[in-house]
Formats: sequence, structure tokens, C-alpha cells
Amino acid sequence: MKLSSMFQLDMFRRRGRASCIQVARVIQRYLDDQLDEGTAQDVVRHLKACRRCGLDVDSYRAMKFTLAQSSRAAPPERVERLTSFVAQLVSESRR
Repeated sequence: MKLSSMFQLDMFRRRGRASCIQVARVIQRYLDDQLDEGTAQDVVRHLKACRRCGLDVDSYRAMKFTLAQSSRAAPPERVERLTSFVAQLVSESRR
């Protein structure tokens, strides 16, 4: 599902740049290539300028890659740990 262009432009152009909170709200869609080109470029610019958000994205990419490489279902306890870890990352990025 894509965000409407008007909302995206307003969200990312306030004060001329994206904030960590704004990027956190769309980061999964960015990683899944579900953002329009303009919004994706705004996210990329923010990730280049913000080390913390850049590290979060690197972690998300590594998790997605690892999960995609697994040929068997992960044990429930591992899924729970991963879910908790991702929730913690999102919570910290919103501070």
C-alpha cells in the first residue's frame, strides 16, 4: 500500500527535511520498495545524514536477508525474540 503523494510531500518537507520519527513511520515500506520515488529519495537523504536511522535500516536489512535465507520455519521462541527486538528498535527510534 502506497502513501498518497500529498501526505508524503507534506510529511517530509516540513522544515525542509525528514525527521527520525517520520522516517521510522515509513521505513518498512521503504525497505519493501513501496514508496514513491520522491519519498524514497527523502528517506535516503535522511539515512545518509542520520547515523542512528542508517544503523536501524542496516539491522532491518540484515534481519530480512537472514529470514529470506532460512529454508525452514523459525522456532516460535526465536520469532518472539526477533519481534521484541524490532519493537525495541522502533520504540528507540521514536525517542
